[in-house]
Amino acid sequence: MTGSTRSCRRPGFALDGLWFGAVVGALIGLLIHAFSGGRRDFESVGTMRADRYEVLVDEELATEALRLLNETESVPTEPVQAPADNQAPTNR
Repeated sequence: MTGSTRSCRRPGFALDGLWFGAVVGALIGLLIHAFSGGRRDFESVGTMRADRYEVLVDEELATEALRLLNETESVPTEPVQAPADNQAPTNR
């Protein structure tokens, strides 16, 4: 065999590996499903809503941003206050 390259003697070797992987994967999935009692490991959530938001604006737009935030119905009932020097605005 001088000068020749070694090749796989069975051309279906890769296909056999795919089948083996599919069967083993299905068996593992079946076992996990059986041990979990068929229950899912997640819950479906209809909607998500943030508890709070942080908004950063340039200083010259702060008054307009506060006005818009206080007009919006989806914000807490407490109005947002303008920040003191070098402090972030807060609605607490």
